[in-house]
Amino acid sequence: MESKQKLNISQSLIKKIWEYESGKECGIKVKEIDILKNKPSISTKPMKLGQYFEYLCTGALLRDGSIPEMPTTNAGKPTADALRAKKQSENFKSMVEHYGFDIIDSNKVITVPIDDNYNLKVVLDVLISNQDGKIAMLDIKFTGLLDDKWNDIGWDSSRFYQRDKLKIQPIMYKHVMEKAEDVPNMDFLYAIFSSKNDTDYQIWEAAIDNYDVVMRELKEEIIPNVKKYLDDMSLLEPKPEYKRCMYCPLKDECAYVAKHPEIIKTHIYDVKYESESS
Repeated sequence: MESKQKLNISQSLIKKIWEYESGKECGIKVKEIDILKNKPSISTKPMKLGQYFEYLCTGALLRDGSIPEMPTTNAGKPTADALRAKKQSENFKSMVEHYGFDIIDSNKVITVPIDDNYNLKVVLDVLISNQDGKIAMLDIKFTGLLDDKWNDIGWDSSRFYQRDKLKIQPIMYKHVMEKAEDVPNMDFLYAIFSSKNDTDYQIWEAAIDNYDVVMRELKEEIIPNVKKYLDDMSLLEPKPEYKRCMYCPLKDECAYVAKHPEIIKTHIYDVKYESESS
């Protein structure tokens, strides 16, 4: 009898479940694309640019083993984004040399079992050792949101503690590396490069001071919440919304697709104005 393939729980899946629970994602899409992988997700322009940047920095290939394409103009020349990526990749290499980082591995997939049905999975951009020989994880970001205080995925160090969608990554990665390498609270660094210019970048150390408390929340609340949906995928219900559906890879075969936008009721006068006028 063929054994059932174990499903992977990643930080990306955790975020997708959060988006579903907040009404920002469709359960059918989460199930078919993010969990069962029945259809590949569609890479956005920023995602493709980030993949190209990471390739310039570390040589990381796409999941199918191919080289990320350089963004080009209609004339076949590098776009302004591609040129910025090239310059910032040079800054990355200069940063690595300046801090004495030794790159041990890159684009490394690590999975650890949590039970008979599920694994935890992370993909390390870079595994490094510093000048003292201490091992650390280094994650590379190429973003237009550096120093953005207001976006919920903005990279502002003073607001990082509020960014659930961002801070779940070092939490998850530290947990997996503790299970895989028996190293509690392994250092996790971000190298965050601006995609808006050639010069701006920052290096963060994502420190977890109350490590045991945070890990307990991950193991007892966050992961079990995801497993709840994996155990019973009927809980992932369709949430059709026109704009979301039009960009969904499942739109041509989905029975729930929204083919037209809903009518939005708007008001000429608000309640406050009417109450003041009466």
